[in-house]
Amino acid sequence: MSEHHKAIGDSGRLRSSRQLPDSLVLGSDTNAARWLAYVGLGGRFAFRPYVGWVRHNGKGWRRSSLSEVRSAARVALHAYYDKRIEAGAPDPEVVALVRLLDVNWCWRLVELMRRLVEVNEVSA
Repeated sequence: MSEHHKAIGDSGRLRSSRQLPDSLVLGSDTNAARWLAYVGLGGRFAFRPYVGWVRHNGKGWRRSSLSEVRSAARVALHAYYDKRIEAGAPDPEVVALVRLLDVNWCWRLVELMRRLVEVNEVSA
């Protein structure tokens, strides 16, 4: 396991034992990836070596794909962007928020997230 968490919550989803960042745009890319994994995507995705991406569908873990994870990540990042803009984010944060819309940055976060959510086993 990559991170000191890998606790499976009552919902069957992954949850972090570390404190999650309050803001997606403040701090390191690793913190942003942690936010994406556990808040933006709600702990629904995990990565298993030799298997690949898996997704919790509310009943259990099923195979997923990199394209599904990337798509879900883009939706989560755009939703966060929209939420912060609607809330009247201050100008310096708006500049940082624009980064969320960059597809290459999203893919980088998904790769960082893979390392954070790597698990050896998930229950069915």
